[in-house]
Amino acid sequence: MSFFAEWRKELPSVAGSLTTALVIFVVSTIAYRFRGYLYPPYEGLEYPLTCTAEAYPDLATGNLNVEFYIFNHTDRSLSEDDLISALHDASKGTDAVLSPVIDLKYWREVGRVETAHSDAAFNGDKGNLAVAINDEAGEKRAVSIHIRDIKSYAILRAVIVVSGLTGIENITRATKVDIPLDFHPYEKGCYARRS
Repeated sequence: MSFFAEWRKELPSVAGSLTTALVIFVVSTIAYRFRGYLYPPYEGLEYPLTCTAEAYPDLATGNLNVEFYIFNHTDRSLSEDDLISALHDASKGTDAVLSPVIDLKYWREVGRVETAHSDAAFNGDKGNLAVAINDEAGEKRAVSIHIRDIKSYAILRAVIVVSGLTGIENITRATKVDIPLDFHPYEKGCYARRS
């Protein structure tokens, strides 16, 4: 049997696959126009600060160092009162309770926060942070960061040292899932949502 005869036998299944692909493409194109009505885009609070975190191991001590960064992406300096006012104005008419105080909860079963401090050398005169370990029942399972003030377009850093973890030698700055503090809500907006 020739190649073309074999190909003609497969033609119905090829045509079926192409038709199915065309239908899926057309439906997704049409649905795209209505997606905004069904699922409105997330309209987050316009807030002048953004946060993120990176971790790296200190193999000499066996600790994990977590660097928490706060970015001011505006052209004006901000005080703690400015941040409170911005959150108050943004949450008017809602039952949301928002706070500029950052509460990082430790989510792993093993390990604990050993130390936490504002990185004075990095921060210099760009702003001031007050960093404290929340030591409930001696467990050291949370860190609070109060932003006292931050200059325009500045980046501030807090350093949190975590001890008692195993397997830290494989952690790099790019592996954010290995950070044992729940910082992900602060990447969407660098403010606390309290209930």
